[in-house]
Amino acid sequence: MKIKNTSYKAILQKSILPLIIVALLTLLLGINACTPRQYAVMQQTEKAQIAEQYYSLAQLAQQYEPYIYLDTNRVSPPAVCNWYEVIEQPNNYVLVYHLEWRDEIAPNPLLDYLYGIYRGAVYGVPLKDVEYIQLTIEKKTGSILAVKFETNTPQSQYDTNLQAHHYVSIFKTSNNYFKVIKDGKGAIVKEEIPIQLMLADDTHLLFNISTWNHLLQLSTIASNAQAQQQIFPLQYLDDTTYVTDNYARKGQGDFKSEETGLVKWSASFYGLFKVIFKGLGRE
Repeated sequence: MKIKNTSYKAILQKSILPLIIVALLTLLLGINACTPRQYAVMQQTEKAQIAEQYYSLAQLAQQYEPYIYLDTNRVSPPAVCNWYEVIEQPNNYVLVYHLEWRDEIAPNPLLDYLYGIYRGAVYGVPLKDVEYIQLTIEKKTGSILAVKFETNTPQSQYDTNLQAHHYVSIFKTSNNYFKVIKDGKGAIVKEEIPIQLMLADDTHLLFNISTWNHLLQLSTIASNAQAQQQIFPLQYLDDTTYVTDNYARKGQGDFKSEETGLVKWSASFYGLFKVIFKGLGRE
């Protein structure tokens, strides 16, 4: 038995150093893990042309900025920023708005704590919540041709603890819009045709925050009579912010950047390391 114990100890002693080296290398790789944007966007200094008029990208983003509302009976962490990207296509511009809140708070404290650790490891600390709205704008007319965003299931309420994400796509055909909602597996759960897009000042879509984790629903001016508009400062999503704020993992909609398996695992390891030693960064 002594020989056996000694053998186990020897194996353990020989294993410690390689494990430490692997952990340190993984940690160092995680610290330096940075996935750049892997799709082309218009640069901040470029101009966009809608019909006969030229816009700076800031003007274009402001012209179509969605208006976000929260029921006055609900409580949410404050809005921080609306980061935007512009992708040029032959006949269209695609505007992707990344709406950032300081955090999201689950109704159940234990779920909130455990989910916070997961979010900190995967997306980084301090904790933030980011949702997206993607608009396709026709160059010739300035019309909104398509809309994409994430919503909740019809069965869930604002304070339902576990929220399933459904994916909304709205497309224009002739003079009508139709809407398709898919679940997380890509299965169609609902189709509506035709629908009417309600716009404020001709270009601003209206959304209500429908859940504690800021999933969205299209709304109308009338439905927002008892709601408060959330103010998001508009900011161009530059290449540096894309990397430092880990948008390769937050990418939503049609434009995403893929991480390699090793980088993804290492970045998560480093994220968990920061959560353990620095906390979640909540205010």
